[in-house]
Amino acid sequence: MHADGREVNLRDADLSETALGGDFTGADFRGANLRDASVHSAVFRNARLDGVDLRRIRHAEAADWAEAVLEGANLEHVRFTGPHGAVDRTTPGQPMGVANGGTDLGHANLRGARLAGATLERCSLRGADLRGADLTGAQLSGADLSGADLRGATLDRAVLLGAILRGVNLEGASVSRAEWSYRGERGHAHLTGATWTDGRVCEAGSEGRCIRSTR
Repeated sequence: MHADGREVNLRDADLSETALGGDFTGADFRGANLRDASVHSAVFRNARLDGVDLRRIRHAEAADWAEAVLEGANLEHVRFTGPHGAVDRTTPGQPMGVANGGTDLGHANLRGARLAGATLERCSLRGADLRGADLTGAQLSGADLSGADLRGATLDRAVLLGAILRGVNLEGASVSRAEWSYRGERGHAHLTGATWTDGRVCEAGSEGRCIRSTR
């Protein structure tokens, strides 16, 4: 299905094993069956994918998910980083993510989404709504989460080496055994200005750990 699907109604449609390669900006996929569907080069900006099971989606790293509504969607173990990379629609051939191979999920609504074990390395999640999302064991090294809302999210065992978390809100989040720092070229997570799990703001110089004021 390589077509102009902007604002098309695909609710409850059976799209299993379908190749979706068009522009689906604003389309409604709620209740659709996307099992084993390929989304290479598809555009899902502002598309409604609330509660959709995307666990067996293929080539997710090569699609544009910015501002997509993925509230409650199941994205467990989905790879958003890979050899294909996401293509910037404004500059042909240029990667959209933070670095080559990363995908643009900026300002996406991922509230309550299931992202356990997902590969999100070097992806852009700037300003994303991740409240209550399950990111247990997710790979987020090098990802840009600047300004993201992670209140109440689960980041247990998540790997965030070199991730940018400036201005994120982690209040009430669970971060048991999450990896924030590493002695080597991958660097530390940048936490300056982030709101930590206890509601206090991380001070300047919070690299790999949150330095909170004792005042």
